[in-house]
Amino acid sequence: SPNTDGVHVTNTQNMTISNCDIGTGDDCISIVNGSKNVEAMDITCGPGHGISIGSLGAKKSEAYVSGVTVKRAKLTGTTNGVRIKTWQGGSGCASDILFSDIEMVDVCNPSSSTNKS
Repeated sequence: SPNTDGVHVTNTQNMTISNCDIGTGDDCISIVNGSKNVEAMDITCGPGHGISIGSLGAKKSEAYVSGVTVKRAKLTGTTNGVRIKTWQGGSGCASDILFSDIEMVDVCNPSSSTNKS
């Protein structure tokens, strides 16, 4: 499924994503603006673009994400592993982010923070 996130979390608080096997043409999990206290655990991801916080700040917007925990995840054959994506010209922040016990196999970019222009 090209250009579709497996799980897209926006403006959500106190959410748990667990025991999922996700394969997609976009982010397996994408956590974006307004999300707080989101936990993803026991996730299998691949193929796809990995697990992302953002995109944050697109079109010069203000975006905030906080309290995200990703643990016990296995990513196989993904473009990215875990990452934080931001847009140039936007504002806001991603805070209190924890990636723990992440296994990656054949992942092109295991960990990254990207800034798109």
